[in-house]
Amino acid sequence: MTRRHFVLLPLLVATFALSGCGLWSKVFNRGENIQPPKPLVEFTPTVQVQKIWSTRIGDGAGRSGVRLQPVYADGKLYLISTDGKLEALDAATGKEIWRQSTKVGDGIWPFKRKKPGPDARYAGGPTVSGNLLVVGTLDGHVYGVDATTGKQLWSAEVDDEVISPPAIDAGTVYVRTNSGYVYAFDANTGERKWLNDQANVPLLSLRGNGPLLAAHGVVM
Repeated sequence: MTRRHFVLLPLLVATFALSGCGLWSKVFNRGENIQPPKPLVEFTPTVQVQKIWSTRIGDGAGRSGVRLQPVYADGKLYLISTDGKLEALDAATGKEIWRQSTKVGDGIWPFKRKKPGPDARYAGGPTVSGNLLVVGTLDGHVYGVDATTGKQLWSAEVDDEVISPPAIDAGTVYVRTNSGYVYAFDANTGERKWLNDQANVPLLSLRGNGPLLAAHGVVM
């Protein structure tokens, strides 16, 4: 094949591709929009939305890829961030009720990390039931906290990251780790009741973060 043929071949391919696009467009669409967009409906809003207050806590999810969301209970909003901040706000005014931090050497909850690095960060939760707030961390810790004062009640260790919200039912806290293990802890003391280590995380999954549901002694 000559050099001239090498030059002409790509041009022919491009020509057929462009003509093909037009052909398929005519065959399937016939040059018309089969489903034109519906016209906008004029309406008068019955509820006026107005921002009352706003706030910011720590670095939020940072670069962790964790989905964080506030939790409402008994007139309070509870928020966490992956840089170790936990905060309770008055839901009506946004006024801070209490704030705590889990940074090592900073705040009232210093703990020993399993390994060095900036992984002592909140990621799972918070979950609130009555006066108990439970939250998990990226370095495999679970904390039980007094929802009224922010005081730590107990702590426990698990095998892996906790990024799905814990579940609380009938005096038991259920925690799922990214490896797929499910732990049950006593809600009052943090003592482990049992561990289901039959992990069922698909092989291509980076994280097993499906939330747990617990009711009437059944965990799903």
